[in-house]
Amino acid sequence: MGIGPFTDGLFTQSGFGVVTRITIALARAAERTRALLFGLPEDRLGAGVIAVRDVLRRLPGIVGGVNLMNAHRVLAMAIPYPGDEIAADGLIPASVIARLAARQRIHAWTGFGTLYGTKRVVRAAQNEIVRLLRPHVRQLAFVAPAALSNVNRVRRRLGLGFGGFGRKLELLQSGLDLVQGRPNQTALPLAYWRSGRVPRSGTALDPARDGCGLIWYAPLVPMTPSAYDGLSSS
Repeated sequence: MGIGPFTDGLFTQSGFGVVTRITIALARAAERTRALLFGLPEDRLGAGVIAVRDVLRRLPGIVGGVNLMNAHRVLAMAIPYPGDEIAADGLIPASVIARLAARQRIHAWTGFGTLYGTKRVVRAAQNEIVRLLRPHVRQLAFVAPAALSNVNRVRRRLGLGFGGFGRKLELLQSGLDLVQGRPNQTALPLAYWRSGRVPRSGTALDPARDGCGLIWYAPLVPMTPSAYDGLSSS
């Protein structure tokens, strides 16, 4: 998007026009890609957000973004909907979220980001990220896509499920494929979570076909500590 009026929305969010031809410019694949993973305790959320903001400011173009997901969001991708533990108001109680998260070893907040660049640039960026995030986060790690792919390949050949940990490895693999430009169904299970309509293994997910979906609420929250006072992970 350059200088001047932004007219793309006329075509993507209305019926004012019909697109008959389109060109999509693709970026070259980076020499090195790394996934950034970390956990963030509830009592460090404000300080952690400021640290993430500093990472984004200092490393533009190298850090593709950092997604902060609360335990509720991660559980929706990892386990079946706990329909038998819903409170009278129709919501999952915070105590249930905390218990399920502890059982799955999921932090109150989980950070997922990506780094792109040459080998030396990514290595230097990792050192800077460690300096900025380590005082606030838990289990900070950088994951190489090729190494994770090999681990999952060997695990599947040997028939090692590893339970919930194996599921996390598969989710991480799917997430890394996605940020490397290979579309997949990583987040689509979110549309099925409350419906209970889980397709058979190996069946492509299709929320429209299966009569389920999402009501998406995406508030804009400033990256300042005061905006996170009292914000719960659930």
